[in-house]
Amino acid sequence: AITNGMYRLISIIRERFDEKYDATLEENIFKSFAPIYRYWEQTKGAVPFRGGMTRLPIFQFGYSRGWRGFIKDILKQPEIVKQACDATFMDTVMMGENQSRSVGCKYVFVPVGHASPTYMSREMYDRYFFPYFKEACKQLVKDGFTPRIHLNLNWTPYLEHLLELPKKSCIAEMESVTDLKKAK
Repeated sequence: AITNGMYRLISIIRERFDEKYDATLEENIFKSFAPIYRYWEQTKGAVPFRGGMTRLPIFQFGYSRGWRGFIKDILKQPEIVKQACDATFMDTVMMGENQSRSVGCKYVFVPVGHASPTYMSREMYDRYFFPYFKEACKQLVKDGFTPRIHLNLNWTPYLEHLLELPKKSCIAEMESVTDLKKAK
């Protein structure tokens, strides 16, 4: 099941709750927001700052499996977790793009707070987070979207990695616990 991608994972999780996953339902929900987005743009001159969301595989797994269970998976079967990240990565990017397209928004929200040094060891960060994060941002920009990266908690030790993202193409939101002078 690892190679079947994120949509299959979501289907399996929904089936456990006796529900079926319907991708058209998600698309229709986002399409129903489109008139609200247009209203704010056309009548208020305010550009909506968030369309869809790209939640990278490590976070999707952590929320779906529970962080405690997911950390056990990383410790007991790291290669399988890596294979699962590889298999689901493009689906997570496409989800954010499709959601943003549905509402007519050029921004994709990318929450990454749980990858900060507060939560994640450098080894986990390097293996399960940063390569996917960097590729997601590159793909979003290549496809015409602006990644809106939510970096809550302290990112000071990893600030230099943000320089590897597409230049002048991402919006980084940081909290004051990050050294904002260094960030600038």
